[in-house]
Amino acid sequence: MANYQLLDPREHADTKILEVASLFQLDRGLLCAAFANEFRALATDFPIVLIKDQTTGHFLSAVLLGLSSENLSCLDTSGRWGDAYQPWSLQRQPFLIANKEERDGGTTPLVSIDVDHPMVNDQQGLRIFQDNDSLSAVAETKITALRSIHASAQATNAFVRSVIELELITGLKIQGRTDRGEEIAISGIYGVDEEALANLNRDTLFELHQKGHLELLYFMVTSLNKIRSFMRQLNRS
Repeated sequence: MANYQLLDPREHADTKILEVASLFQLDRGLLCAAFANEFRALATDFPIVLIKDQTTGHFLSAVLLGLSSENLSCLDTSGRWGDAYQPWSLQRQPFLIANKEERDGGTTPLVSIDVDHPMVNDQQGLRIFQDNDSLSAVAETKITALRSIHASAQATNAFVRSVIELELITGLKIQGRTDRGEEIAISGIYGVDEEALANLNRDTLFELHQKGHLELLYFMVTSLNKIRSFMRQLNRS
């Protein structure tokens, strides 16, 4: 269970962070959250899909990191992150935004850290703070990703709502077998219904374009070509 604390140079002076690849050694999930402002970068390396939150029933945008938890496309043969784009939701770990409530009813976003996260310890990894209490380079990179998520969250939610309201969603099922006989079966993911998208009227397409959503839809559509690349990668491994 997560144990978040507000990030503090005195409290976390000796706290260190392991590399992202270390997380996959413990939790090799096939999906991670994706945000609208990074769709262009994501589409080059990963299929962008929608998934349903099992708790709320709401749809969320995500990327598929591979077809097999043992052979994620983003990790090289040594288990280290390769040359693929690293999604913000992975870059930011183990940090999260904590909203401090103010007297006027507003909130102030603050950075918190999950001290029980598998990437966090006091013995190995890279320090969060330097000796002068300033953030280290690795911490700056992660917090920059966290800020990017915070800035893009509202736009991402609006895009997903638009996809659902226009009924542009279709279920996807990835099923097959590798050359070695390994069964591949992934369900519970959704993509853009290309036929429904093609049948939208001119006014709706113009509105999607004005909102910046049309480009995001096309990023999702074209990104699904990466599934074939993933299968080829599995057959080579």
